[in-house]
Amino acid sequence: MRAVGKEYWWLFTLGALVILAAAGLGRHLLADSLLSLSHERLMGIAQVKTTEIKNRLNEIQADALIFLRRPSVRDAMTNQDHRQTDHHPVLNAAIADAIKYQRFTDILVFDRDGRQTHPAPTQTPRPEVDQAVHDALASGQTRLIDLHESEGEIVFGYAIPRIEQGRVAGVAYFERSARADLYGTLAQWHDPSLAGESLLAERKGDGVRFLSPLAFRPELLPLTLILPGNDDKVLAVKGLNSQTGLVEGRDYAGNDVIGATYRIDGTPWVIVAKALRSDVMELANVVSLVSAVTAILLLATFSVALLGILRNRHQRHMVEQHSTMKAILDNLPQGVVLLDRELRVQAYNSGAYQIFGLPADSYAIGKPFSLVLRQWADHCGFGPTALERALKSMGSPVPLRFEMPIRADGGKGWCTLTHTPLDNGGFIRTFADITALKQAEDRIKTLNSNFLTMLDNARDFIYFKDADSRIVFCSQAMADITGHANWRDMVGKHDFELFPPDTAKIYNDEEKPVFEKGESVVNKVNPYYDENGKTGWVETNKWPIFDEAGTQVVGIFGISRDITERMNLEIALERSNTELEQFAYVVSHDLRQPLRMISSYTGLLARQLGGDLDDRAREYLAYILDGSKRMNDMMASLLEYSRVGRRGEPMQKVDTRLVAEEAVHFLTPIVAETGARIAFDGEWPQIEASPNELTRLFQNLVGNALKYQPAGNSPQVVVKSWNKGKEHLFSVTDNGIGIDPAQADRLFKVFQRLHAGDRYEGSGIGLAVCRKIVERHGGSIWLDGEFPGPGARFVFSLPGDGAANRAAP
Repeated sequence: MRAVGKEYWWLFTLGALVILAAAGLGRHLLADSLLSLSHERLMGIAQVKTTEIKNRLNEIQADALIFLRRPSVRDAMTNQDHRQTDHHPVLNAAIADAIKYQRFTDILVFDRDGRQTHPAPTQTPRPEVDQAVHDALASGQTRLIDLHESEGEIVFGYAIPRIEQGRVAGVAYFERSARADLYGTLAQWHDPSLAGESLLAERKGDGVRFLSPLAFRPELLPLTLILPGNDDKVLAVKGLNSQTGLVEGRDYAGNDVIGATYRIDGTPWVIVAKALRSDVMELANVVSLVSAVTAILLLATFSVALLGILRNRHQRHMVEQHSTMKAILDNLPQGVVLLDRELRVQAYNSGAYQIFGLPADSYAIGKPFSLVLRQWADHCGFGPTALERALKSMGSPVPLRFEMPIRADGGKGWCTLTHTPLDNGGFIRTFADITALKQAEDRIKTLNSNFLTMLDNARDFIYFKDADSRIVFCSQAMADITGHANWRDMVGKHDFELFPPDTAKIYNDEEKPVFEKGESVVNKVNPYYDENGKTGWVETNKWPIFDEAGTQVVGIFGISRDITERMNLEIALERSNTELEQFAYVVSHDLRQPLRMISSYTGLLARQLGGDLDDRAREYLAYILDGSKRMNDMMASLLEYSRVGRRGEPMQKVDTRLVAEEAVHFLTPIVAETGARIAFDGEWPQIEASPNELTRLFQNLVGNALKYQPAGNSPQVVVKSWNKGKEHLFSVTDNGIGIDPAQADRLFKVFQRLHAGDRYEGSGIGLAVCRKIVERHGGSIWLDGEFPGPGARFVFSLPGDGAANRAAP
């Protein structure tokens, strides 16, 4: 045994070396792969954030230019009285609207000499703003005011020259909040599988200043951290030195990081997206440990197996081989019978008497097999034809195989009989029970028949294509639209042989990702042409079919449903919606114009006639003015209701708490006037929604809570959010006059009001708009009839997990 051990020692040593080398190489390759993948992800994140910030800056400049180009603003700036700049009503109103709706934090107006003319200056101009204003006046070009602190807030802006008659007539400064416009974009991380951070930096003298909040130095405020500008190991320094793209080094906290840097055109800023190298390599370290443990276990297993082989090698003899062969024969599911030259039974295994249904003893040894077969035939009860076939095959010198019925266990079955001559003149007869196989064949035949029936009668276009995108089978409905009498005539054909080139290219192109990446095509709408050339539409789903290993796509299974009727209805609906929108504009402009004329001329009559009118006449004029205003408000409200959800902004991830707070901010004048107290409670989720419509929803509900109050009452409003299953629930509770639950059905209908208009103003549209917004987002809204009061509580639900994307548009 020792000699044998030496003989196999080299095999043990080689196996150990191979296992250890494989573990080390696997760890090295995994580390390189993780670094490469992380580089690609960080590069993508940096590019995305650079693009988002560029787009945001362009939007800010566009909003500012739109403001300056408004005729009323341009005239107000041109003709304003320098002695009373703070009291110019048109300019004041325009600036207030821009700050409220376009989210500017401040707007300043300067004349051609760089003096602030609106609003009147109350303090020394900030040097950043003053320098940018004079640069814009001198160059006639827009200038960026870099990030700086103003009244405890980090802000930036643009100094934009006003051009009149080809000359610079002055400059307008538009200020924005860095927290609202930049830091939120940086904080969003687009790859949940990779932990990291993105930040902004710029050159400050000989150093590098960090402009945004720092995750690893949270105690430092933006603009306060400045590092030496000659430390080329810091990623921000690399980016400012034009080393854009993939970089490695340290971050501001001294951590070993990898990342990507990009310069933002038109600014002194560089964006850095980074991740800790230790986080990236964590998986490689874990895999290295697992590989080491696995290598040790493999070595131990290999050692035990090798010792077992050495211990038992000399214990195998002919007796063991004989018993093994006997065990194999006895455990075969087939019946095996050995015959001599005279066709007498010499031996048989347990499978033979199990199939024959006879006792498991040696009663048949030495007997002619024909006698055994006849006894078996009497026992099984099968007819003489099958028996004669079996007897005729007994003396055949060549192997024979045929099927015969059996009933050994009292039920109908089938077996095969194989007759094989031996060199010694004897024979081996093998019986195999194929009852299960025959039953499976019958089921397959039935299934195939049902499948063919389905293909012949299905109204959908069902098809299977091989790896070359050629038809293997398809439904008759698909054959009908391609002008084939039978779907079998389409087998082996390619889309380019069945459809016009343009539609065939569409089908072929959408299948490339299925074959190359194993991606499914889900609910894709495609055109098609029937045999008469008429255009139709189908909704298509295609799935990859993989090989047994599950790695290679070997075919595509697809179902395309004819949705031509639905598409025609959608086109008609779109046309109807377009006409409805055109009608809304007619209401907004053409129908409201006569009302404005009635209101204007009635006001002129009241002012010109003055004291010549008696009380009754003045009362009539007041009725006319009030009716015109009410009608105009109703048309404006109806227009707002019709616009909900049409051509609006797309769904995006929004923070519901921030949206609710912004809605309350818009109601600041009413809150101040009424002395109201508004509180927020609960956990506020981030959901997929339209920010503007969600703001309008909260504004309407909170506005109603402030409006419908008893005289002299101080409003108390609570806005709350909580989760219930997969839904997010929100409520607005007040201490107002309350609502009779019996009137709940009328609340959300258009122009339905529960209170007289002379006491509480309104058009009866607000809650209808709320319901339309909530239903567009896939939710529902209701009055809480169980709220005990005083006041009322409105509750609405919105779906979670991106369900809003599946709501009706």
